Amino acid sequence: LILILFLVISFDLRDLEYDKRDGVKTIPVLFGEKKIKQLYFILLLAGIIICILHYAVFIQAYDLLAARIVNLIITFYIVSNTKFKRNEMYYALAVDGCLLMQFLLTWLSVSLF
Repeated sequence: LILILFLVISFDLRDLEYDKRDGVKTIPVLFGEKKIKQLYFILLLAGIIICILHYAVFIQAYDLLAARIVNLIITFYIVSNTKFKRNEMYYALAVDGCLLMQFLLTWLSVSLF
């Protein structure tokens, strides 16, 4: 869920100027770009805490824990660099690729360990 929030908010941030102009009330329009960057960090911390509780404490799947945390950190880096004037390929490859990366990291962690 946190990964999806990262991605959805980054796409809303991309459309910030259009949404302001058209009067669309999205999270980035309501809070502004600076507060969205802070929200990303809060989401990252929440995601890491949830992963630790779920994968380390409850089911003791440390391989999946590592995969999820690596994915969250990389996704955080990618979405925290989203800007209004980014090329569409950035969103098509990097931001959308975060979902594929989660699958690949999970598959690798289960296959290798």
